[in-house]
Amino acid sequence: MSTASKIEAAYRVFKPRGDIAWQRRAMCIGEDSDIFFPEHYAGPQGEKAVSIAKEICNTCEVKSECLAYAMRNKEAYGIWGGTTPRERGMKPKTYRPREHPERKKD
Repeated sequence: MSTASKIEAAYRVFKPRGDIAWQRRAMCIGEDSDIFFPEHYAGPQGEKAVSIAKEICNTCEVKSECLAYAMRNKEAYGIWGGTTPRERGMKPKTYRPREHPERKKD
């Protein structure tokens, strides 16, 4: 799935705050989404993806709008405006299954 498709799908679900028209001019449109949303940010593969994403972001005319969007919407995943979640002060949420009241551990 392309970056553009993932972004459009996310809009339908999350209904972000703010104007998103700037995204049509973003350099990441049409790029491999795994570059901007790597499974891991550390390690050789993650570091390579982050480096490539930041290079693309650094040539993008809407980099500041992208970063502002990520901060306003508390984006905890992905490279936005040339920054990682950690650089934006975000900690990706970890999935923790909720305990079912009838299945309490003894």
